[in-house]
Amino acid sequence: MSKTYDVCVIGSGAAGSILSKVLCNKGASVAIIEQGDFISPGTNLNSIMENSEKAYARNLDGKIKLNGYPWTAIAVGGGTVFYGGVSFRYRDVDFNARDYVAQDALDPIWPIGYHELDSYYNKVEKMLTVCGDTTEDPFYPKYSTGKLHPPHSYSQQGILINEAGKKLGLNPFPTPLAINSNVDNGFPICGNLTSCTDYACPVGAKADSFTRILKPLLKDNKVSLYTNTKAMEIIQCKPDTVDLIKCINLKTGENFEVKAKHFVLACNAIQSSALVLRSTNKWWPNGIGNKHGLVGAGLSFKVSEFVSGWVNEHQFDEVKPLLKGLYSTISITDYYVDGNCPSGLGGLIYETNPWFDIPSKNKGVFVQLECILADQPMATNRVKLSNKKNELGLPRILIDYKTHEVDSRRLYYMKERAKEILRAMGAKDISCTPSNYYLGSAHLHGTCRAGSDESSSVVNKFGRFHSLDNLYVADGSFMPFAGGVNPTLTIQANAMRIADNIII
Repeated sequence: MSKTYDVCVIGSGAAGSILSKVLCNKGASVAIIEQGDFISPGTNLNSIMENSEKAYARNLDGKIKLNGYPWTAIAVGGGTVFYGGVSFRYRDVDFNARDYVAQDALDPIWPIGYHELDSYYNKVEKMLTVCGDTTEDPFYPKYSTGKLHPPHSYSQQGILINEAGKKLGLNPFPTPLAINSNVDNGFPICGNLTSCTDYACPVGAKADSFTRILKPLLKDNKVSLYTNTKAMEIIQCKPDTVDLIKCINLKTGENFEVKAKHFVLACNAIQSSALVLRSTNKWWPNGIGNKHGLVGAGLSFKVSEFVSGWVNEHQFDEVKPLLKGLYSTISITDYYVDGNCPSGLGGLIYETNPWFDIPSKNKGVFVQLECILADQPMATNRVKLSNKKNELGLPRILIDYKTHEVDSRRLYYMKERAKEILRAMGAKDISCTPSNYYLGSAHLHGTCRAGSDESSSVVNKFGRFHSLDNLYVADGSFMPFAGGVNPTLTIQANAMRIADNIII
């Protein structure tokens, strides 16, 4: 390809879409490399991921099998097409958790603080029309300057959770959602037509990255989107500069190169690090920019588990269908920092309505909560390359992850708190369902961790590789600590900040 773009962005999801928009607005010509294709409204995630390439992963018994998930979704717009729209801001402790991590963990401190993201959170929330109410959120940063649109009403499950939480002295609050409530912004109001998570919104009420950002952006002739295209290898002719990306069109088999002045990795924390690791040369035998062997290290998923029960005695005349509605309408962060929790750092408990069929029990209401906690950033938890090859001749990815003992105890503590909430609403048949986060997850962090010290990090505070002039990372790979809430909004805000600091 003879054309040289100002910027080549690999990945069109939460990070890649916003970064491309900011750069385009600055006048840059942008090439977006996306392995997936356009997704039709109403599509279910399983229909596009059932044949996707798996990774090797370590099971709970320690054995490695080809059953890992190195993707959130392969699609234009990435995992946001199928997410539940949950849009939390990180808390102060998420940017500096040094007092709460295990002694054998990597340094969790970010090279930036909350104050450096506040204005970017504001911009992203406005762009996506995030709806919520943070006034009752006990750990929401009180000096934040943003304001959300009015929240969605609680679901039937949310009403029960709210009543039970208040009975226990907790402070439930509406889950912040990038989904239209009653806001007139040119997009439809949510009609509860499908389950939000695992479905592409049928009407466009959900602010996924394609609908709200890429679709209008693609009308600009400065943006070129290459779909069904795999980024194979990063190529450089000098030790400190990247020159091009080798790609293959997965439909036609055509090999081609994309040249640019700057390159930004936004594939996800697993795919971005894998691309770096398989891009070796005489200067970088262990992967481009991998000076201290930290690319792939610190892989974090968030430890999590679902806790559910049936409420048979309730105030509703008719129980609403489970598979049609918002994924979450209510959240509880009272245990976010908790001296009774092992290590002192708890996490999030929030409503997570199922995306799979649950056999009904009489006329009861099925209530499901999920406990989410930031996991220890361990050097031993990392993305590796297998010696086995895939059909393209590339090394298969190995997800080498083991849950830290302190995280197992923290998760147990949080599950007990979730059970208390369910019991307070009179729930019966309470059970726990593993999320299998250790096989790969929608929450992907670490692997190209940011920091001020080159010996303990891969990129600087602006996402640029320490040893390279024009290679950046803008997805969850950047995060030296996973944080205790859903990461999408923070990934988006940070990507916008990184884009602002790329000089074209």
